[in-house]
Amino acid sequence: MGELIASITLPEALALLLFLSSFWLIKILIKGERENFIRGVILFLFLLLGLLYLNQSEAKKITLSDVKSAVFPQKETLYVYTIEKGQLPSRGEYTRYIFKDPKPRLDLKMDSSHRYFHMENPSSLNKVLKELDLPELNSGTRELASLTGSQNDLSIYRWDDYPPGILIMEKTTCVDKSSVTRYHCLSVLTLIARY
Repeated sequence: MGELIASITLPEALALLLFLSSFWLIKILIKGERENFIRGVILFLFLLLGLLYLNQSEAKKITLSDVKSAVFPQKETLYVYTIEKGQLPSRGEYTRYIFKDPKPRLDLKMDSSHRYFHMENPSSLNKVLKELDLPELNSGTRELASLTGSQNDLSIYRWDDYPPGILIMEKTTCVDKSSVTRYHCLSVLTLIARY
C-alpha cells in the first residue's frame, strides 16, 4: 500500500483533492452556507489552476515520494559496491557495479498486466548514478521482459540512449528487517562503453 501511495503523481493527488472539493462546494450550495461559499470557490479554483499548471509542465512526473524526499530528506545512504571491469567480445569495454546490502531502493510501478514492473520515473536510480559520478537519466524504461517476452529478461532494464554507452540495470527484492517489508532494490548496474 505504501508503494502505491508513493507512486501517485502530483497531478493525480491534485485531481483527487479537486474531486473532493467539488463535493464540498456542492454541499455548501445545497445547505446554503454563504459564509463558506467564497472559500469553497477559491479552493476549487486554486486546485483547478494548480492541476492545469502541473499537467502543462515537467512537474507532472513528480511523485509523492519525490516530494517527501525533497521536504524530508533522508540521511545519505552509503552505497557498498564492488567494481568489475572487462571486455565483452564484439561489444566493447564494460564497467559493472555490484551492490551489496543494504542495496539502493528503486521506485518501480506494476503494469496493468500485473506481470512486470516498470521504471516510470528514474529519480531513484539517478541518486545512485549521481553517487557513482555518472550522468543522470532523462526517462524511465520498461522491464525488458515486457518488450522481449523472454523470461531471461525479467528484472532487467536497459537504456540504449544513455550518453556514455548502454546502461543495463538488474533489480532484485530486498527485505527491510526493521519494518519487515519487501522492496525493489538495485543489484547490478552495467555500463557498456560506446566504440
